Amino acid sequence: MFNYLQTLVVAATEGILKKALSIVANEFAIAWGYEDCLRSLHGKLEMIRAKLLDAERRNGTEAVTVWMKQLRDVMSEADDLLDEVQYEVLRHEVKKRDQITKKLHFLPNLNKFSFRREMGHKIENMNTKLSEVNKLALDLGLQNEPQGPVPWSLHEETHSYLEAFKIVGREKDELQIVEFITESKKEEKLTIFPVVGMGGIGKTTLAKSVYNNPKIRKQFDVKAWLCVSVKVNITRLLEMIYESLTSKKCVITTKENLIKNLQEVLGSKRYFLVLDDVWDEERAYWDDFRSCMFEDNKREPQETSL
Repeated sequence: MFNYLQTLVVAATEGILKKALSIVANEFAIAWGYEDCLRSLHGKLEMIRAKLLDAERRNGTEAVTVWMKQLRDVMSEADDLLDEVQYEVLRHEVKKRDQITKKLHFLPNLNKFSFRREMGHKIENMNTKLSEVNKLALDLGLQNEPQGPVPWSLHEETHSYLEAFKIVGREKDELQIVEFITESKKEEKLTIFPVVGMGGIGKTTLAKSVYNNPKIRKQFDVKAWLCVSVKVNITRLLEMIYESLTSKKCVITTKENLIKNLQEVLGSKRYFLVLDDVWDEERAYWDDFRSCMFEDNKREPQETSL
């Protein structure tokens, strides 16, 4: 029960962190005075995420389990609040792109000042709740572990948990992507399909649905899903792929040996690779990656940029 609860809370916290960061980076947050309180919210979420790592080591004592349940409820409220803010961000961007008022009749005619004040209060209240959750964690003896991306093991657990969800309202997009990938010519060594867009619009969910599609499962011998989340060098990325494919800790130290071992693992198999939460857009980086992975065999990766 604890492992399931932890996986649920970790997944929620990671998603909310990304959503908060996306909103903070938007000019709307600055113009309406949300930047400071949203940065504070993001910082508190980072501290909570760090304590989740320590909670894992406690292996689910009763007190920690109760704290985790309280955190789950607060995370749900925070997610709803950020959805509300994100909607207003999108609404603001639509207005900027289209200044013809009659085309925006479907948008609510909000009083900007009252809305700004109300939303500011909501964010501050959420900051207070997150502070209380953090204080309770400290009272339980949970420590702030070094911050950074969630360990690889937690990414894998989150992935298996999310497999239970079915995408709703994007079936057409899913089918188009699946058709594009599965109908690629067999002699083609590489097919890349990037999924890009602002945070929180469902790119990972769409990619997950494609990844679990029966046609994809049938066509490919090997599948792997990697959550990159931060910029890593090519050698580390190859290590992550190797660990995902073999379920073993990578002890290979050189890039050349990594490439050789990956080629041995994959052989002549057709494989489907998803790189989720990609931030690095440098062409030289990805050219290097492609040269490492796709020299001889028919292999097809799918990239998702979140």
